[in-house]
Amino acid sequence: KVTGDLVRFGGGMLNAMFITGMNMVYKRVAQWLTDFENYRTDTEHEDQLIGKVFLFQFINSYIALFFIAFVKKSPVPDFGQFLVNGNEIPEADLPEEFRVQSKVYGY
Repeated sequence: KVTGDLVRFGGGMLNAMFITGMNMVYKRVAQWLTDFENYRTDTEHEDQLIGKVFLFQFINSYIALFFIAFVKKSPVPDFGQFLVNGNEIPEADLPEEFRVQSKVYGY
């Protein structure tokens, strides 16, 4: 049990490091793409850069949670099971992978 938890947590930490590294890469890619566009003002240039960086980092940061929640086959088939008598399911009853990833994200 301890080894399995350590492996899951290690996978979550590797995912967090990958996200951090790729955020740096995506920031450079967004800068490169924005520099090729021809904007009349620096404000337009900055606005477009901010939009690209936000989009890249949002997708990069949350794609693992979307994958776990919607794509991967999990023991929780629908959103109705997240509520019991109108209350949220306790953390202990959530799928293990989702709990590990949410701890890595700091939730």
